[in-house]
Order: sequence, then C-alpha cells, then structure tokens
Amino acid sequence: MTGTATAGVGGLLAGAVSSPESAVFGIAVTGLSGKGTWLYDRTGLGNFAILSGVSPTTALLLPASAVLKFVPADSSVAQVATLSYKAWDVTNSGQLSAGSKVSTTGATTKNFFSTAVETLNVNIGNHAPVLAPL
Repeated sequence: MTGTATAGVGGLLAGAVSSPESAVFGIAVTGLSGKGTWLYDRTGLGNFAILSGVSPTTALLLPASAVLKFVPADSSVAQVATLSYKAWDVTNSGQLSAGSKVSTTGATTKNFFSTAVETLNVNIGNHAPVLAPL
C-alpha cells in the first residue's frame, strides 16, 4: 500500500476464526508498532480516532465493521507496521461493548481467542524526480 495502510476488521477475521456457538466476531487490539499513528473507525463511516493505550493485558474492542488505518510519520520512507489482536466473541460478551478498553486477563478471557499479528507493508509513494540547482 502507498501512503497509508487501511484494513477492515472483517477482512482480518475472514476465514481465520469460527465457532459453532457464535457467528459474530470482532477483535481486541492488544499491540501496535510502526513509526506513525494507528487510527480506528468503529462504524466504517470514516470517523477515525487515534488508537493508543493498548497492551497484551488492556485491549480496545472493535466490531467486524470497524476499519483500521496506519499513517506513517514519514510518508517518504517504506516501513512495516504491525497490529496484534485477539479474536473477540461479540455474541457471548455480556457487558463488553465495541469501543471499550478491557482487561484481557481474569474473568473476560473466555471471550477471547488466540493472538494474531497482522503486518502491513507501507511503501513509499511514486514521487516525481526533482531537479536540484547546481
């Protein structure tokens, strides 16, 4: 991808997770990397907010309709950004709701599945050459 990298949560989960008891999944974001800013939009309508403050023990819950975006700090340098997450069983989550930050330890662990890491390659744009004065 060039400039920014965007991924739909539903696309991340497609074919990666299933359960006989539930057909509704989301993700619990547990880690971020990359020199830039991660953004999320819970509704998929383009209203992005900064994604921060997540860790292996504190996750941000996002539904399958959400969209993630990575905006590199320097769009002229190719880089790799990663997003770590656990699949989230939305159907059996009780009081847990999308957009909430929750603990991934203790009583809520029954709502989460194994951790996955998504790698986004952010390529530099095709910049026209610039003639420098001598």
